[in-house]
Amino acid sequence: MKCNVEQLWADHKLKLFAFISKRVNDPEQAADIFQDVLLKVYGYCEKKSDVRNIKAWLFQIAQNTIIDSYNKSNRFVALENDQIEGDSIDIDTNASIWIEPLLGFLPNKYAEALTLADLERVPQKVVANILGLSLEATKSRIQRARNLLKVKFNDCGVIETNDNLSFSFTVTKPCCLHLEKKVQ
Repeated sequence: MKCNVEQLWADHKLKLFAFISKRVNDPEQAADIFQDVLLKVYGYCEKKSDVRNIKAWLFQIAQNTIIDSYNKSNRFVALENDQIEGDSIDIDTNASIWIEPLLGFLPNKYAEALTLADLERVPQKVVANILGLSLEATKSRIQRARNLLKVKFNDCGVIETNDNLSFSFTVTKPCCLHLEKKVQ
């Protein structure tokens, strides 16, 4: 079956645009994706013409294009955050100021694994060798330590963030007030 793109587009464009708009909140991004779908349809129809179920094919192209768009935007955000090295260092330093004293509340085996992996940034494979554990056991221990630390953070106070990617920790429990003294 030969692709007649003009006829295809005339028959399906309204439903296709509604499909895209329902899945993408930004109208401009939806319009861009809609245009990308048209370009992909043209590109495919120039090379091949073996489409059997045209409607399903069009909506599959739209779905894949939406996914591609989200993946591109996530990569862009990741690159953008990587470019702000000074801010990342400040965030890490600010977090470690509170993390280090709270590690004292964890059992030593969890505190040691978490310190090596997250604060000293030692690769998990190396942490496994240092602790004499398998890689799987090390990953489990680090994850368990993170969960225990999270519980302790929530027990001792409140973490608040703002739009500038900075955060603060306010101690709310009397049993944790000594943490503020260690940080100051």
